[in-house]
Amino acid sequence: GVPRVRLQRALGRGAGAAATGAALTIHPNPSRGVCEIACWAPAEGNHDVAVYDIEGRRVASLAAGRLAAGRSTIEWRGSGDDGRHVPAGVYFVSWTSPMGRVVTQKLILAR
Repeated sequence: GVPRVRLQRALGRGAGAAATGAALTIHPNPSRGVCEIACWAPAEGNHDVAVYDIEGRRVASLAAGRLAAGRSTIEWRGSGDDGRHVPAGVYFVSWTSPMGRVVTQKLILAR
């Protein structure tokens, strides 16, 4: 089956992110297909960035592995792991920071 996660709410730069110094931004949002995802981590370590649909299915794995301290950016072109464009709708970009904190932002994809 398709892996799913339960997304409780979009945190962004909320209290949880501020407490660890981790931050996640998406620009532009809403996006017409190409957006820049920026992650800021106060320390080096392992990370994971993925996109989930409204049902909690992981549709795109964008990055995983070692992340340097500071700002890192990823360009997402609105495609799933299968290479096909995902349909317009609401998605969630989830970043597990090197400190283990999960930061999630809502992304509206318009086609």
